[in-house]
Amino acid sequence: MEEKSLCIKINSDAYPERLKSNLRPISDVHQYITNMDKITLIENIYFNTLTRNHISELSKLYKEWFPVNYSPEYFHKIFSTIEINKGIAIGAFYSFNGNSYIIGAILCEYKNDFAFRHSCPYDLINRCCLSKFINPFEYGYISTIGVCDEFRRYGLGTKLLNELIKNVSLRRQCIAIYLHVIEYNQSALKFYFTNNFDEVNTIYGYYYIDEVRYNAKVFLKVLSENVKIFNNTEYNYKDYTKMITKKFKSIICCEF
Repeated sequence: MEEKSLCIKINSDAYPERLKSNLRPISDVHQYITNMDKITLIENIYFNTLTRNHISELSKLYKEWFPVNYSPEYFHKIFSTIEINKGIAIGAFYSFNGNSYIIGAILCEYKNDFAFRHSCPYDLINRCCLSKFINPFEYGYISTIGVCDEFRRYGLGTKLLNELIKNVSLRRQCIAIYLHVIEYNQSALKFYFTNNFDEVNTIYGYYYIDEVRYNAKVFLKVLSENVKIFNNTEYNYKDYTKMITKKFKSIICCEF
């Protein structure tokens, strides 16, 4: 099917400024939402898991949202991970005339953290009862999060993130979530600071876009409810959170 080009402008802060003028709508969803009242739109949004059946539409949306090329193979690999309970994909859907359209998506993979366990002080492992924990620790890696241009600055990204945190927190061995943000994307940086992420590192030249390299900021959010499972009166929760952040920062470049 030939990709449609509607007479509206797409704006994504994930793109370098010099490439933004080339952005055009590809997804069919825009013809249903562009001219509608925002309150009506928001009232018809719901969240659900994404599956392989959504790959075709996700591929179109990702071309609008991100300057990095996400091939069908990328999505099949992600969903293979999800199907063995090593990740999660959540979509924000707009319901219109009996049909549902993806307007936002967040994809997350669970990363085992052997390095954290090996570098964690032995006395802390004992005091926090971590030695009794059978599975290695995990971090949830948010590989992508995106929202249709029409819904930006209406809180949909925060709702998607909260849906993810709610689901990831059910995996008690997952103690934190993290992601990379390209350094020029000021709106994304502000978004993660607002949602209580900590900037823990910079990876130089991480992104390669149109023959130019860009740095990535690494953001981490400790999952407080999961950390509390291991907390006791002998060890302060805030100190434990700081320790997780410090250890994560020390291994992020080589492990993830």
